[in-house]
Amino acid sequence: MAGFQQAEDTVDRLDLDGLVVIGGDDSNTNTCLLGEYFRRSQTSFEFDTACKVARKKETLKNVTDYITDVVCKRAELVYNYGVVLIPEGLIDFILEIQKLIAELNEILAHDVVDEAGAWKSKLEPASRELFDFLPKTIQEQLFLERDPHGNVQVAKIETEKILIAMVETELEKRRAAGK
Repeated sequence: MAGFQQAEDTVDRLDLDGLVVIGGDDSNTNTCLLGEYFRRSQTSFEFDTACKVARKKETLKNVTDYITDVVCKRAELVYNYGVVLIPEGLIDFILEIQKLIAELNEILAHDVVDEAGAWKSKLEPASRELFDFLPKTIQEQLFLERDPHGNVQVAKIETEKILIAMVETELEKRRAAGK
């Protein structure tokens, strides 16, 4: 409990806009406990799980809009700070990313991925559009070595960078529209 109080005091003292918890399985548990502690102490804290995203069949746009809505709602209350925790592996629970990864796995299993990008013609149109939309670093991470079962190592995909870029873009759109 003292560690949680210390975390809250640090967040308040430094007027932090975000808090990132990095680590393995214990980090997920401790992040949840920290979130509950912040919630009880009236520190504004949002916590959702990858399971909720999967259950609701959320899209990347849905997740982006949700985060953006929270940021805007907090700004209306003059809470121009906050914490968004992105669960490791979240990207694997987003519907259109699942589809893209499945298609990439199929291509990697049977074809050569050429530098010119001819392999992209084997993607469904929506998956190709999504792939082309993703930052180059994320595209490269989708091609990293697979685990022994042939799966993408989602822990190595920088999901937070995708979401940061998308939320920034959505906030700018809303700002330009006067929202």
